[in-house]
Amino acid sequence: MSSHPTQIFMHNPQGLRVEYLLDDEQLLLWWSPLAGQSTAAHDRNFSNRDDHLEVFASITLPGCGLEAFARCDYDPYHSVLHFGDRALHLLVRPDAPALILWSEASKAKVGVPPLGGPGTVARPPEGGTPTVRPQDPPRLIVDLKSDRYDEVFQADDRCLVLRHNEPAHIFEFVAALGPGGGTMRHSPFRGKWTRHYTQAVLAPGQVFALGVGLEGEGAAGHMRELATVTPQAHLAAIEAALAPVEAMGRTSGGTGGEAHAFRTSIARGLHSMIDESGAFRASLKAIYYLIWVRDAGFAFAYQAAAGWPHKLRELCRLLLDNPTVARGAGIPEGRMFAQLIHPDYGKYEEDGIYYVLWTLFTHWTQTGERTFLEGADRALLEEAIAWVERRCFDAKAGLFGGYFADETPAYRSRDYGWDYAIGQPAGDEHIRHEGHRVVRSYDLYLNTLLHTAYSMLAAMSAEVAKAEGYSAKAARLWEHLQPLYADRSKGLPPYGDLLCEDGERRRARPWGPASSTYIWALAMPNFLPLEDRDALHKALLDAILEKPEMHWINGICAAVAAADPWVHGEARLLAVLERVRAEAMTPGKCLPMGGAMPEKLGAPEGNLYHDIRPQGFAMAAWLGAWASLGLRRLPYGLALRPTTAFERLENYPWRGSVLHFVFGPSTRALALEVEGRPILHTLQVPTNALRPGEQTVRLIEAPRPGGPLLLRSTVELHSVQSNPGGNVVYRIRAYGPAEMILADMPERVLLRNDDGLPVPFTRFDHADRSEIRFSLRGPGELVVGV
Repeated sequence: MSSHPTQIFMHNPQGLRVEYLLDDEQLLLWWSPLAGQSTAAHDRNFSNRDDHLEVFASITLPGCGLEAFARCDYDPYHSVLHFGDRALHLLVRPDAPALILWSEASKAKVGVPPLGGPGTVARPPEGGTPTVRPQDPPRLIVDLKSDRYDEVFQADDRCLVLRHNEPAHIFEFVAALGPGGGTMRHSPFRGKWTRHYTQAVLAPGQVFALGVGLEGEGAAGHMRELATVTPQAHLAAIEAALAPVEAMGRTSGGTGGEAHAFRTSIARGLHSMIDESGAFRASLKAIYYLIWVRDAGFAFAYQAAAGWPHKLRELCRLLLDNPTVARGAGIPEGRMFAQLIHPDYGKYEEDGIYYVLWTLFTHWTQTGERTFLEGADRALLEEAIAWVERRCFDAKAGLFGGYFADETPAYRSRDYGWDYAIGQPAGDEHIRHEGHRVVRSYDLYLNTLLHTAYSMLAAMSAEVAKAEGYSAKAARLWEHLQPLYADRSKGLPPYGDLLCEDGERRRARPWGPASSTYIWALAMPNFLPLEDRDALHKALLDAILEKPEMHWINGICAAVAAADPWVHGEARLLAVLERVRAEAMTPGKCLPMGGAMPEKLGAPEGNLYHDIRPQGFAMAAWLGAWASLGLRRLPYGLALRPTTAFERLENYPWRGSVLHFVFGPSTRALALEVEGRPILHTLQVPTNALRPGEQTVRLIEAPRPGGPLLLRSTVELHSVQSNPGGNVVYRIRAYGPAEMILADMPERVLLRNDDGLPVPFTRFDHADRSEIRFSLRGPGELVVGV
């Protein structure tokens, strides 16, 4: 037996977690109730890493253990485990907190057995054909055990119903047997406060439904009904439910090949891990079965960028309904966003406000709705960022000094020595640098994220004074952050400055105490006024690929998504994504789920903390990186790129439209075509070209070569007009400091606001493109070739 158990994990949007432990033939079911009905953190976290509702005290499948295990055909909703004499099917419905299981006989193989018994192949006569003797159908046994205080509400040959009472809720645990030759047997007697035992014996193909519900929800009737549904009908119901899920952002054609199927599998997996209230578990493995602020924010932004904004609105509401209430000695009191989506539990990680704002910003820019940006929600965001300022901002340094390196706390900080997910002692783990204990971190990560947080708050502010106030804070922070970015080594800035216990500040080079957050700082979207963003992204990818093993896959994919293929070329980016796909498709020894995304590239198998799959935010980042090869999600728009990876990207929800993108030519003399109408001089889609409903946007060869071509920007592009005089007018809306990057931009350029007054700008010319940087709030226009 391995020191690390061999496990299969599944989940569904009703908050049901499924774990099959092959080592001891145990099936574990955990449940968090009221998915889709409650955003209360206590309901969404009812079952988590450390405290969970176990549906039945014990579920065992004798004969389906590690010794006989051959392989698992893994799918997030229907996995098949192959043993010596049978195949065990595990199926979760998207619409019910239920696991459906059944078994079937394995096919006999041609060969000459030692004894020639039933189910084996008889020795044929000379020159004859071997014959297979009938095999006795294997009958699947499922042993169930109750908790000692559970009430047996019903126990007959087809159904077992237990009433499980806890202070928060009264639950019903149900096991129901469908039509067939099997039966259920129950304990002939039960003493007071002792456990009840049931054994179900299933004929091949006979359905067994295991489920849970709150008292009064009719769980018993629902499970009995599900048990009467045939396996084929269950599978058909799943496919019907997932068809629109898989269609959002679907890619096809090109050289993608197996990557298209992998993308579909990722969409299925993410759908299964996100419950109906928007709660997103980082992983199904117990160690990460918590609802992180960071992981959810990271994942949902990349999913939406790929045209898959599933449950984005629900996550916004869940986040805003569950701020952490900070308190404790030396800690500023107030509401903030910390490690977990929970009012009490979790480390006071200071980066939470960025991930919340990124989620809300993504929803606003993708839908055009200001649903979560006003009133009490707005007040909470302002309170939360003010808390981070009180806790971390160092006025003398002009930077934020945080107390974490990823999840590792600073020495003697509030979170040192304790695991605040549950409040248990955590030993002497703390940030270290070159043998020194670190008490505070003035790192690139936290300061980059908070600069972007200020920029997003400014853009989302309806009040001009508040918008300008946040923009001013971002500008002042950049004055002190810019020297860090300027201190390059092999093209990369340092990790940051670390205040050590002896009072000295020491500069940490890449990767510093936490390579994960260092990569995120450079790869995730930000509004830093960098003159060499593309060069920085290249240096980052170069450094990762020098030794990619043990980097977080979400960081690798974020770096790929950040690298613009117009500048970097597509072949290298495709190769990275293919390597990740190949590793994901290879079943692990301890986690034999081929197709389930790992957490890290090349992690040692059996590692408790890093041999993880399926890993949700790695899946989301791959999804975003894959789509980014042809479609760049800009802060306020979408820009196309020529790609060989796919020919079509379909069903992309965007501000009331459903867009179908078609990628054709691979030259650089390009234009757009929206519903048959050519739009020249831009690869960013103008908003005035789009209408509600379905529309097709094509990448085409430019009808007239020459002239500028807008590649990307941090402004909203309203329209592009070519005038008879030869100039091109880009009508835009900006939200403060902004940049526009164009190919073939002539020397003569004019930028003016809506009143026609000139707006000053700075221009940077590169080998194949030019960019201008300026500050404008509101409408304006860029006139190229004046």
